[in-house]
Parts: sequence; structure tokens; C-alpha cells
Amino acid sequence: MITSSFSGPTRTFLSLIVILPLLHKNKIYVYGFPTETCSEPDKMYIHNGVCCYMCPPGNRVASHCRSQPNDGSCQPCESGYYQDDLNSQTDCVKVKLCDKRHERVVEEPNKNGTSDRTCACDDGYEYSGSGERCRKADPPVGLPSPPSVGLPSPSFITDVTTTVTHPSSPGAHF
Repeated sequence: MITSSFSGPTRTFLSLIVILPLLHKNKIYVYGFPTETCSEPDKMYIHNGVCCYMCPPGNRVASHCRSQPNDGSCQPCESGYYQDDLNSQTDCVKVKLCDKRHERVVEEPNKNGTSDRTCACDDGYEYSGSGERCRKADPPVGLPSPPSVGLPSPSFITDVTTTVTHPSSPGAHF
């Protein structure tokens, strides 16, 4: 059991300090710590207790805001990098490189730095596991594997003789 040595008006005043959220210089505090709530949570993030506006797609945070939501700055992503959504990141994401051995480019990233390159495996290959590398596709379940070169033919295949009838032979129809 927790007991307090404060009573009466002092106790009530201290309780209000702990319970009520405080807004001081655009910093939001509850229990003396910044909260995770901004006035526009889908467009803002908290940095050092201040709600800052996120950077638009194609940009990264160059400097976080310090006292006002708008006093931070954004910078466009460099060529070969992107950000595809509103963000609070100080770095842009490197554009994916397709594996030249078994992957082809399906769609190049756009010029404004808001999209990644899209790759796809070549025919006969598929993405494998978490490494996302293209590997030779397994044959569908239930179908035999194609014969390998250099193996003897199955015993049920016999020589086939083809007879061709010359057009001048009686009974030949072409």
C-alpha cells in the first residue's frame, strides 16, 4: 500500500499535476514525459518532445524541428534513393538493384524519388525465402521432372521406323 505524507489542498494540487496533460511551448507532457500524441498524428512525429511535421514522399528530414512544428526542414532524396511515404527519416532508402543473373527490371523508379525499382525473376525462376533471390523453380508437384541430358532412355521406348510412300506409288494420297 502506497501512502502519502501530503494531505488536503497540497495533495489535490499534486494529483492534478500528475493527471492533467501539460502543453508548454508546443511540447506535450504527461507525467513529466512527452506523449505520443500530436494534433495531426498522421502528418506529425515527436522529436525531443516537440511535434514536428513529417517530410513529404521523395524527401528526408534535413533537420528536426526544435520549438515549432514547422521549423524543421526537408531535403529531396538523391538520385538512386527514395522515400515512398510521409516520413520522419533522416536518410532515404537505396533503390533496389535487380540481380543481373536471373532477374529483370519490371519498372524503374520515378524521377521524383518516391518509388523503388520493381524486379521480377526470369522465366523458370522464382523468389526463394527471405533472401529474395531468384532460384531455379521446382517442377510443379505431381509432374515428373524433365529428363536430364546424358541419361539412357527409359526401357519402354523402342526404335521407331518411319515409312514414307513415294507419290507415284499406287494408293498414295497427299
